[in-house]
Amino acid sequence: MNKLDVGQIEGEVDYTNLMQTRGADPELADCSANYEGSVYVYQGADVEPVDLNVERDGTNPLMVVPVALADESGLYEWTAALLTEGSYTVSYSCQVDDNEEDNELKFDGTQTVEVVAGKTTVADTIPLAQ
Repeated sequence: MNKLDVGQIEGEVDYTNLMQTRGADPELADCSANYEGSVYVYQGADVEPVDLNVERDGTNPLMVVPVALADESGLYEWTAALLTEGSYTVSYSCQVDDNEEDNELKFDGTQTVEVVAGKTTVADTIPLAQ
């Protein structure tokens, strides 16, 4: 694969803000303990996010990218690399996903991002500004 034929998406998750929002609203699902979450990447625009399930026919994420602590600010970073040019949907979940079962995950920050070959596209910070 030629590096010039692919691009990447990178972004940040404001985990502290996300946890405060979830803690203040009993309707929102809790994050899994000791798990900062992952970003799910789907090929195409406006894809409804679902968990990864190796047994499912049809929609599955193209990749699931774990987030990593960037600094003491509480921001977590992620990078989805080696993506061909086109539209992708990205979404974040802080719940653990068993890839052999259908899980009802809560997703945050779902957005469509355009990848350009040879470039890094920066996604909006999750959670999205209201």
